[in-house]
Amino acid sequence: MNKLFYFLLFLVFLFSAPEVFSQENQIRNEKYKFKLDAPAGGVSGKTADTIVQFRGTEKEHGADALFFLKRIMSFDISPVEKLEAYMKDAANVERFNNDFIGSMKIDFPDIKSLGKEFSYFNERPVVQGTYSLTTSGGSKMNGRFMLMLVKEQSSVYVFSWTSRESAYEGWNMLAEKTIASLKTY
Repeated sequence: MNKLFYFLLFLVFLFSAPEVFSQENQIRNEKYKFKLDAPAGGVSGKTADTIVQFRGTEKEHGADALFFLKRIMSFDISPVEKLEAYMKDAANVERFNNDFIGSMKIDFPDIKSLGKEFSYFNERPVVQGTYSLTTSGGSKMNGRFMLMLVKEQSSVYVFSWTSRESAYEGWNMLAEKTIASLKTY
């Protein structure tokens, strides 16, 4: 009887969890119907404000390295190419960048935009930008944000990642690899 209770409890936990980690370190999110590979060397952690979040470790990329999928916004626009055209507009790229940088100014008053653009990442339309900031502890950090249009869901995924300047190149490559693994179902 005790084993049956624990087995049923396990099943309830397994199917009620929005994220499921497989042995291959793949994340599945049933609410938003996506899966992606977790960054190698990252430690999973999640806050109420994020959908997916990982941190580096002191040994790998620094404990202050952070990657997250902040939000997923669904749109009821047909055809979805109208949203892509909106994202391509230079004035909108500027606005997305200013909104992102502005939202971070409260916590990081010295944040500076280093660049912004519309492009394609893994054949998906994106608005992306890079930035630098200093933490309250005095660490110099570099970061990047990416708003990715996922046409098959009529959604925009909002990713961001940051790390110490000295570890940024490696953390950026891991973040790109993680985002490139994104699949919807």
